[in-house]
Amino acid sequence: MNVTRIVAALVAVGFVAGSAMAQTKAAAAPVAGTAEGAFLKNGTIVYGGNLGYSVYSVEAGGMGGQASLLKVNGTVDYFVMDNLSVGLSGNIDWLRGKLNDVGVANATLTYGELVGRYYFPVCNDRLIPYVGASLGAGYGIVSINPDLPIDTISQGNSITTWGLQTGFLVPLNDTVLLDTCIKYTDYQMPDSWGVSMDGLQISMGLKIKL
Repeated sequence: MNVTRIVAALVAVGFVAGSAMAQTKAAAAPVAGTAEGAFLKNGTIVYGGNLGYSVYSVEAGGMGGQASLLKVNGTVDYFVMDNLSVGLSGNIDWLRGKLNDVGVANATLTYGELVGRYYFPVCNDRLIPYVGASLGAGYGIVSINPDLPIDTISQGNSITTWGLQTGFLVPLNDTVLLDTCIKYTDYQMPDSWGVSMDGLQISMGLKIKL
């Protein structure tokens, strides 16, 4: 677990939330029937997908390193009350990095997450900041191709995740919104792998209210 990255994520969350609150006095309330007002209402169901890329911090064999990660996910969110949604997210992460200066590691992580988000309706159809948290579980497969003249090592096992996120939505019309998300994720890997990973990721995608 990387404390520095957790602090950075919390600072990002605080910055967005603080900026949102600072605009409250200057911004008008959401207009009924507009994209923002309709999107945040109790009972609304929203579907979406995001694509992201980042560099993560990795520890293996007592040594640190970095890995690049490409991520795609699909989400469905239900507003249990105005401005508050609870949803499910399906994720596939592709990881490539250097582990313990021994070889190149390729991993595929497939997992689902339970996600809660709170939205700040303060910018009247122009920008909708939000903060959120997630818990997840799934399955991962890692293949290590050593630089040493020995066979490739492949392993598969269950994984768990938890995360914090912040971002904003930009309404494009009454049903489609652009989503930009900054997310901290901590991956809990099997002990047999001897690997831990966490980091910040920026992703973009679309959300659609049907």
